[in-house]
Amino acid sequence: LIERPVDGVTPEPNVGPHPNRLPTQRYDTDGRPLSIGQGSKPRSIAANSTRLVAVSTFDELNRAIANAQPGDVIELNAGVYVMKRNMGTPVAGTPMQPITVRGIRPGAAIIESGAIEGFHITQPYWIFEDLVIKGTCSVHDYCEHAFHVSGAAKGTVIRNNRLEDFNAHVKVNGHPPHKWPDDGLIEHNSLRNNSPRRTQTPVTPID
Repeated sequence: LIERPVDGVTPEPNVGPHPNRLPTQRYDTDGRPLSIGQGSKPRSIAANSTRLVAVSTFDELNRAIANAQPGDVIELNAGVYVMKRNMGTPVAGTPMQPITVRGIRPGAAIIESGAIEGFHITQPYWIFEDLVIKGTCSVHDYCEHAFHVSGAAKGTVIRNNRLEDFNAHVKVNGHPPHKWPDDGLIEHNSLRNNSPRRTQTPVTPID
C-alpha cells in the first residue's frame, strides 16, 4: 500500500489519515454524523465534551471506557498499549455529547491487539480517532477485527486511524429484528495488511 501525502488543514476526499487533528465532529439535526465536507452546512450541531480523561496504560484505558459518561473524551497519551482482551462500549453517547476515544495526536498512541475483536461497539454515538491499531496475532484466525460495530451502535464514527493486520478491519452487523447500527461514518483511515492473511475467515477491509 502506497499512501498519498496529505497537506493542509482540511483533508481531501479519499485520502488516508491526516497528520493533524480533524475538525470537531458535527451531526445533522437527525443525529447523523457529517463528513468533513458537510460539517459547515446549516442545520448541524457540533459535538461537545464535558470531561477529558487522560490515560497512559491499557488498564487505565479499560477503566476509562468502563466508567465512561456522555461527553467524555478519553485521550491516550503517546505510547504502546497492549490490548489484552476485547473492549466493549457499556454506555450510550448522544449527538450533543458523544463519547470519544482518541490519541493525544494522530499516530502517537499505538494499540497492539491480540484480541479477536479490538473494540466491540454496541452503544450509540462513540467516536474513535487518531489511533494506530495493529493486530499482533501469530495465528491470523485470532485477529479478526479492530472494530466490530453491532446492534444499537447508531452514529459510530471511525476516523483518522491506521488499522493494520486484521482479517476484516471493520465489521458491521445488526441484531435482528430491531437493532441495527445505522448512520455510521468511516472517514480518513488507512486499512492495510502487511502480509497475506492465512485464514479461512472473510478477508476484506470493511465487512
